Amino acid sequence: MKKYWFFVRKYIVAKRSIHFITLITYLSIIGIIVGIAAMICVTSIFNGFRTTVQTMLVSYDPHIQILPSKGATFRTTNELSAAVASIENIQSITESVSGKIVATNGSNIQPIEIVGIDEKKFSSISGIPKALSMGNFSTQKADGMHSLVIGMGLSDKLRVMAGVKYYQDTINLLSASELQYAAATYTKPSPMKAHVKGIFQTNTKEYDNGIAYTSLESAREVLQLPENEISSIDIRLKDYTNAQIVASQLQSKLPTGFTVETWYSLHKDLYSVMQFERLVSFIILSVILLVAVFNIFVSQSLLVQEKKRDIMILQSMGASKRFIKKLFLVQGMLIGSVATVIGVGVGLGLCYGQIHFQWITLEQGKFIIDALPIAISWVDVISVTILTIVLSFLVSLYPSNKASSLRLQEALRRD
Repeated sequence: MKKYWFFVRKYIVAKRSIHFITLITYLSIIGIIVGIAAMICVTSIFNGFRTTVQTMLVSYDPHIQILPSKGATFRTTNELSAAVASIENIQSITESVSGKIVATNGSNIQPIEIVGIDEKKFSSISGIPKALSMGNFSTQKADGMHSLVIGMGLSDKLRVMAGVKYYQDTINLLSASELQYAAATYTKPSPMKAHVKGIFQTNTKEYDNGIAYTSLESAREVLQLPENEISSIDIRLKDYTNAQIVASQLQSKLPTGFTVETWYSLHKDLYSVMQFERLVSFIILSVILLVAVFNIFVSQSLLVQEKKRDIMILQSMGASKRFIKKLFLVQGMLIGSVATVIGVGVGLGLCYGQIHFQWITLEQGKFIIDALPIAISWVDVISVTILTIVLSFLVSLYPSNKASSLRLQEALRRD
């Protein structure tokens, strides 16, 4: 390697007639450094946002849901219970009833999803009770009225409060069947009264703007469902990353007529969009990196043209084609490798700096996090490193082959 390094050092730092080639080489190094650092930072930012959103949703969503393949509700059976009980890694299990209804308060009308829960078990499945910002998390029927816990966005739309004197805290609930009956008989619908006992805020629109929690009995009454009917079996795991494995085990043991959904499939569209954005950004930055690496090809090709006389001298001294080819190949790989190492160092330095010092902060009134989230994926870092080194090798092949294919007679004739 030392014999190659002697020539490589001379060519890279050479002056006089090839200073322009040296400038292109330095520009290619700078371009690769910036490109790699940008790829690491951008992918880490996307990973950070994905991790933040995923952690937030997983804290509120069940990790696994068992749903009926057909219809909206079902009844549990001994076979179904035995299948669920046979699965390991399960932390807690509960049942829920859900359906679409209309909530009204004077002229304020909102379609919502009412979810009936077992209040005692619900806190072991979801983090909603911990997100309570007003009132109490109480879903049991009281004084002949249903009790609701709703999101902050829904509270604002319906103009209701919880636990605050002189503010409206009751709303009307209308099921789809009640509205259908009223429309068919040309009569005024008969809503059910509900008392808003608590208001939560998750900073997630899906929950804050459209979901109301109540007891299982109240949900069945509002939705006009038979007793013991449920919409889903909600499961929380000890480790949510094993959801797909557990879901596959469950699906194989469940009787026919049931499907298993994981936390990922519950928000598959959102995760897919985030993954697509990350992929597109990676591709765009890869193109920019490819342009920077292409400068190595340019500088090496110009160097081969400029150094024909040196190549001729080396050939006359007995240098083989393999030696000359390897000489220019090592030079291109060295440029790419040095730039890659520096670029990875700069990118990781910026990421860790943001993690520890939070250089880029976010306005708390508009965002739910204080600073730009960063999550470093070593798979991405290694992928970027390998990609750059492979590109450096590929763009160095042609100039090195061209240098080794020069014939001594042709070089003498052209000179």
